[in-house]
Amino acid sequence: MTIPTFKKTSPEQDASQAVGDSPATTSRRRVRESRNALSGLLRQATSHYLLVAEESPQSAELRAFLESSQERVHILSPRENPQAFLKKHPMDLVILDLSGVGAELPLISQVRKAGPVGLILINPQPDKTDWVGCLNAGADAILPANTDAVLIQAMARSLLRRSQPLAPANEPAADKEGDWILDNLSWVLHAPSGEMVKLSVMEKLLLETLTRQNGQVVPRSVLCNALGKTDTPSCWRSIDTLVLRLRRKVLEHLQQPLPLSAAYGRGYAFTATIRQGRGLPLQRLRA
Repeated sequence: MTIPTFKKTSPEQDASQAVGDSPATTSRRRVRESRNALSGLLRQATSHYLLVAEESPQSAELRAFLESSQERVHILSPRENPQAFLKKHPMDLVILDLSGVGAELPLISQVRKAGPVGLILINPQPDKTDWVGCLNAGADAILPANTDAVLIQAMARSLLRRSQPLAPANEPAADKEGDWILDNLSWVLHAPSGEMVKLSVMEKLLLETLTRQNGQVVPRSVLCNALGKTDTPSCWRSIDTLVLRLRRKVLEHLQQPLPLSAAYGRGYAFTATIRQGRGLPLQRLRA
C-alpha cells in the first residue's frame, strides 16, 4: 500500500499561501487530507471473510496474515451452521478449511443456501473425484491442505474481483446519468440523483442477485436460493411482497421509481444500469 506524500511547493506558492492560511492551519489541513486519503485506501482494501475452521496453529496463522493485510476475518467452527451466521452477518467470501474434519458437501450446501458469496475450500482429500463433487456442489475454488496463506489470499482477491467489481472509495455515488449503485459494504442503494436509501439484508441480497444479471430476467427459483429459501409457491409470494415493499420504500425515500420489472410467470429484472461498489460516501443517506 502506498502512503500518500505531500507535493513540494515553490517559494512563490509558499508566499501566496502565507497571505491566506497560517502555517499551522496549512499543516493541519495537510494532515487531514493525508488521513482521509489513507482511510480511503484502507477502506477500499478491506473485505469481510468468514473462516470456517477448527482452532489450530494453521487457522490462527491464516487469520493473522489476512488481518495484517487489512482484511476482516470472522472464525466459525465447522460444527456450527454457516448458513445461519451468514444470514445475520453477510460476508464477501467464505473459506472452508476442513483439514482433518471432512463433511465438505453439507457445509458447502449450507453456505450456498445463505446466498451468493465466494467460496474457497481447503480440502485435504487427494481424490480428484471428491474435488469434482465439491465444485459441482458450489465451491468456487479448491486448494490442498497446507496451502500458503499468500496463495489463499491471492485466490480470494481474484474471486472478489471477478464476482464483485469494486468502485473506488472516493468515487461519486452517481457519476454517470442513469447509474444506480449497490454498496455491498454499507447495504445502501445509490440512485442516479445522488440520493440513497438503507437496505435490509433481504433487500440487499435481492438486488445483489439481480445486479449480477443486469437487464436479464432472474427466475424466482434463483431468487429463492439467493435468499436462503426453498423454491416453493410460498417463497414466490414472499419475493413478490419483498419487491412490492422495496418499490414503495424507494419511491417514498428517493422520490423516483425503482426500475425493477416483473416478467410474469418467470421472475424479475433490473432494467436500468446498475453496478456494485463498496465504501461509497453517505452524505445524502435516507434511512
